[in-house]
Amino acid sequence: MQFVTTLRGSDPFVGPRRPKNHRAKHRRHKRRSRWTRLTFGKHKGETLPQVICSDPSWFLWAIREGVLLGDLAQEAAILHRRLQGIRIPKDHPERWVFEYSSDCESHFLGFGIVKKTANPYLKYKCQSEHFTLKLVCIRNRGEWKTFVRDFRRNFFGGKNMTKERCESFFSDKSHFVDP
Repeated sequence: MQFVTTLRGSDPFVGPRRPKNHRAKHRRHKRRSRWTRLTFGKHKGETLPQVICSDPSWFLWAIREGVLLGDLAQEAAILHRRLQGIRIPKDHPERWVFEYSSDCESHFLGFGIVKKTANPYLKYKCQSEHFTLKLVCIRNRGEWKTFVRDFRRNFFGGKNMTKERCESFFSDKSHFVDP
């Protein structure tokens, strides 16, 4: 029986040996975003997924007023359609529903994901199988802040909504009923 010794550099599975004082520079490889950056207005330099996550009222205003042209208009149409049907981000989504709350004067109080029950109490609430903006009636800045807070809490696990996270969320077709 013959023992064969190999050097680290000659074994294809081990790889070359690094000197002890080697300091690897970890560089993030920036991938080119598939989303177009805005070239005008208060959100100049941001992408539409970022705008939705930080200032959805501006996004809806831009669609309503028709200020987005070309590629931005196409992206806005896709994102607007996706906002009308976001799936529940939980295991066994059939056991859960989105619940939208308002007070007696129809002021938006927030939304969340709750267990589905046979007879829910819905005096100042409504429920849906997937998230949709159609059930959200927001009239002022404070209510939009509440919306952004709940959006972050329910779809991003309470983590910061960074450019990468927002773009990744809206790029993943599995999150949406009608991608």
